[in-house]
Amino acid sequence: MRAIAPCEKKYPGVRVLGFDDQGRLRTQVSPSNIDDLARFRSCAQDAVKRELEVRPLATGQLAPTARSSNVPIQVAGAVVLVPALLNGAAATLLLDTGASTTIVRPALVQRAGIEVAPDAPKMVGVVVGGQRFSLPFVRVRSLSIGDAAVEGIDVGVFDGLAHMPGVDGLLGGDFLNHFKVTIDRENRRLTLEPSRATPTTSRATPTPETAAAFPAPGAAAREWALPVWTPGDEWRLRWQTPTGGGTYVRRVEGEENVDDVTHYVVRSGSRQTYYVKATLGWHLEKQNGAVVLRRTPAIAYDWPLRVGKSWELSYRREDGDGSVQDFYRRCTVAAETTLNVQAGTFLTLYVVCRDGADRIASEAWYAPEVKSMVRERIVSAQGDRIDELVSYTVRRAP
Repeated sequence: MRAIAPCEKKYPGVRVLGFDDQGRLRTQVSPSNIDDLARFRSCAQDAVKRELEVRPLATGQLAPTARSSNVPIQVAGAVVLVPALLNGAAATLLLDTGASTTIVRPALVQRAGIEVAPDAPKMVGVVVGGQRFSLPFVRVRSLSIGDAAVEGIDVGVFDGLAHMPGVDGLLGGDFLNHFKVTIDRENRRLTLEPSRATPTTSRATPTPETAAAFPAPGAAAREWALPVWTPGDEWRLRWQTPTGGGTYVRRVEGEENVDDVTHYVVRSGSRQTYYVKATLGWHLEKQNGAVVLRRTPAIAYDWPLRVGKSWELSYRREDGDGSVQDFYRRCTVAAETTLNVQAGTFLTLYVVCRDGADRIASEAWYAPEVKSMVRERIVSAQGDRIDELVSYTVRRAP
C-alpha cells in the first residue's frame, strides 16, 4: 500500500479497496474514469517492482531447431493432455492455456536429472482453504512438444496433480506464448507454429502481494482492436446446460446514454443489455424497461487484445431483487486458435478468466470476423453453460 500510494494520488478516479484473501489488489473505478485504470495498474506494477526488487524468472527462447509441430492429444471433456520431453525425459502434460506458468511434478524433475537448489527462486501462493505453499523454480535445458522446443525456461516444481495418475504437470503460457496454438479437439491434434520474433524474456516471481500487479508474459505482437457495433448486427446462438438448452438471438438496436456515458443497446427477447461503447463493458440489463441487473464498474476486456495480455476485474453485481455480490476475476488472452462452430470456422482469441482461488470461471473465443464471441463457457457449481454461434449478420460501420 505504501508503494502504490503515489499512484492513488496521480489517478484519484481509481479507488483502492485493499487486498483480497488471495493477496490480490482490489480496485474500483467509475465508467467515466475507466481509462485511468490501465494507467494506474501500470504505475502500480512499476512501484511494487521497485519496492520488492522482484527476482526475474526466464520464459526461455525458441530453440534454433524449433519448427511447426502437429502432435496427437488426449481429450476428456475440458482436459487436454499432450506428450512432452523435459530435458529429454518423456512426460504427459495437461495443457492449461489459462496458466501463465508451466509446473511439473517432482518425479518428472528427478527423471530429467534436474536438482532443485536450496536457493531456487520461489513463488508463494494460496490454495483453496487458505493454506499457503512455496513453489520453487528450476531452469530446464529444453522443453519440447514434438518439434516445437523452447530452451532455458524456468518451470515450477509442485506435486499438485496427485488426483490425475500419469499426468506429470501443467503446460502453461510461458511455453505456449512462443507459438501460435491451434487445438483441434475433433481430430485430437495440437498444432504449434513458432514465432521467430520471440526474444529471450523474463517474468517476475509473483507473490500474494504482487500477483495483481504483474501480467502474464506476452509473445505475439499482433493486436486485436475493439470491435465497432452498428444497428442491425445480429448473432444467433445455441445455449446448453446439463438441464436444458435452446437458441436465442442478440441484435444491436442502437445507442443510448446512461449516466452521460454512451452505451450500445443489445436486445434479446424482452431483455435489453447495455454495453459501454468505449470498452464494450457489460454494464446493466433491463427487462421490459426496468433495470434487473447492474454491474459496477462495467465488465470489460482490456482492449486492444493480444496473446499474453492479462488484466484484473473487481466489480459488484446488483440484482433486481436487491441482492448484491462482489466478484474478482483475473483474465488472460491465452492463445490464438482456430475454432469450428455451426456458424463456420474462425480464427479466434482464446480468453480465460479465473476467480480469486485461481479456478477457471469462464472461457471465451473471440472472432473479429463476427465482432463477438463464437463460443463461451461459464463455469457453475450447478453445471457449466456453453453458448455457441449458429449464424450471424454484421454490418460495416458507416
